[in-house]
Amino acid sequence: NRLYENALFYSVPLAFKPKIYNDSKWLSGFFPFSSDEGCNFSYDKYYSLRLLPFVSRTNSNSANFIFIHSHVPHRPWNIIQNNGKMRCGVSPYENNQWFVLEFSKWLKWMKMNDVYNNTKIVVVSDHGPSWWQYDGDRKTLQDNVIVDTDDVDKIRFENFWLLQPLLLVKDFNANEPFTTDWRLMSNADASTIAFNDRSFSAIDTTGR
Repeated sequence: NRLYENALFYSVPLAFKPKIYNDSKWLSGFFPFSSDEGCNFSYDKYYSLRLLPFVSRTNSNSANFIFIHSHVPHRPWNIIQNNGKMRCGVSPYENNQWFVLEFSKWLKWMKMNDVYNNTKIVVVSDHGPSWWQYDGDRKTLQDNVIVDTDDVDKIRFENFWLLQPLLLVKDFNANEPFTTDWRLMSNADASTIAFNDRSFSAIDTTGR
């Protein structure tokens, strides 16, 4: 696919190149050369995540705010295997797990380079996994999500996890083991947590 797209990109007049480039997506979505929809896309969003430990630096003399917006945990759910090859059409669970494991390599890099303690990290999603878009084996769905299915009429089983956005917080100088915080929060709290000048643990939850 890339050979076709690259040849067309270089052969058309300059005025048409932005349309073909399609904001780094190239012709994906316009001319589906592949019958496998899940593999007809750009690799860059996956490799940019894997490159974080290799492109990061610690020589800045000022504080930094780094915002990363990633479409990796979105359909089509794919992963890059250790051999560098793409595995397409995995379940949302496998894709999201891959994202967390790859992101954790950046955290390990922070620890090795002595910047982990003075870094606040907030990981948040806009919603939970879109299981209703997954057309794989029903058994795979039931094996990968832990949810009481006795009463699925109130909330459709496939849509249940849309109500479960991810919210992970590592505060400055926080070295305690991973814990679960049962305070009532949502992804709407992410900006307050990120920009509050006090520590996450000291955020006033009384409403004052």
